[in-house]
Parts: sequence; C-alpha cells; structure tokens
Amino acid sequence: AVPVLPPSSWLLRVMRAALVLRWVGLLSAAEAFAEGGAGSSGLIGSALLPALLEPFAASKDRVASVCLDMTSQSCLGEVLAEDELVANLTRVCSLIREPPGDPLLVLRRALSQLGATLARFSDGTLRCCADVVAAGSGAGDGVADEEGASDPASAALALRRLSSAVARLQRFVADGKINDGHCPFKREQQTTIGGENVRKELQNFAQHGSGLAAGKSRKAGKALAKLLRKVERADGSDPPGIPPVNWEMREAMFGRKLEL
Repeated sequence: AVPVLPPSSWLLRVMRAALVLRWVGLLSAAEAFAEGGAGSSGLIGSALLPALLEPFAASKDRVASVCLDMTSQSCLGEVLAEDELVANLTRVCSLIREPPGDPLLVLRRALSQLGATLARFSDGTLRCCADVVAAGSGAGDGVADEEGASDPASAALALRRLSSAVARLQRFVADGKINDGHCPFKREQQTTIGGENVRKELQNFAQHGSGLAAGKSRKAGKALAKLLRKVERADGSDPPGIPPVNWEMREAMFGRKLEL
C-alpha cells in the first residue's frame, strides 16, 4: 500500500485562504441581492420603486407587495431604460459630491437633471401602473389614510404624491429657489430648495447613489425619497438670514466656462 503523506503547511494555508475567499464571495453576493438584486437588473421594480414610494404611502408593506406582485414590472423595463436611469442618477450624485465649478450653478444644473430623470421615471411608472392608480382613485384620496385601505389605494396615493413632489422640485429649480449659505439664526450651513433645508438629504443621496451601478439601489432610493418629502413640504420662500441668489450675475461670472 502507498502511504498517504500529510499535506504540507503551505498547502494547508492555500486551502484555508481559498475557503475564506469563497465565504467572502458568498457574503458579498448575499448583500448585493439584499440591496436589490445582482447588478442593476430589475432594480426598478424590486428595489428603487418600493424605496421611493414607501415614505409617501400610508402603509409601506402594502406598497411593497403591490410593487413586487404587479405585472407592470416588465412594462417598467420597457418604458424606462435601467442603464440610462442609473447613469443619470449616478452623474447627479457625482456632481453634488464634487462640483466641477461654481457649487451653486453646478447644484442647480444637477437638480435640473435629477428632476428631468425623476419626471420620466414617475411618468413611466404611472403609465405602467395605470390599473393600480385607477383602482386606488375609485376609492377616494382619503381611503389610503385609513387602516382598512386596500393595497392599490395606498400605492395609488403614493404614486400621485411622488409625481407631485417631482413636479414641485422641477418648479423650484426652474424658478431659482435654490440657495446655500450660513444661517445666522440656527448657526449652521444650509442648502435649501424652496426654502426647506435639504443639506443632509442631498449629502446622503450623493453618498448612497454612488452604489447604484453596483445594484445597491435600496439605500439610494430611501435617501432620494427623504429629499423629495422635504421638497413636498417646502413653501418656496427664501430662507431667513441668507440673501437670495442673483442667478444672472452668477451665470455671467462663472457659467461660461462651466461644462457638465
């Protein structure tokens, strides 16, 4: 009989390292799946849409079930090009994190791109979810706020509120209702849209949005939803203690060489 020789120490180390790498790979795959699936495939229906709608709904569980079960997910993939959506949102996050020029001008143009991207997103969602919206509209706007509201009613209200918040964002950006400066009353740096301080929400979205290309859309969607909720509450007034922006002068001074 041929004797079986024990493996050498270096071989054992190689085998152990291989097992560790395999385990780390499995954990990474599980985390990516939990964040919204592998890569950007299916991120609209499975992660981004529920994360955006839940804060606008009376019941996030009802909205999540509708988003996951409704047959319009395939429609979303046809109406909205996921690669383009991810590229646009990632670009917005990059501009907010590292503005390549005058920060306020860059912020306004980044928010303009964000508003246009979200408008296409919400319009496409409303078209694809027409049956859900119709089912919810028939019950009346107030039904979704009651404990016994149906899943479609809650989802329909969330869709309408999301679309309204996006339109509000676009209007504030077009009207130049954006500002950034130090508030002497609260003694803090503020970034405002429509008079509402969204500095924290913008920074969170810019941070988490960088993971969209890797399929981590859940956190980015939640951060974006919090930003839109604040825009929904904004009244369009100028922030106290911070002078309004003279956009014409700022464009003349810094806008000519600005290329985004």
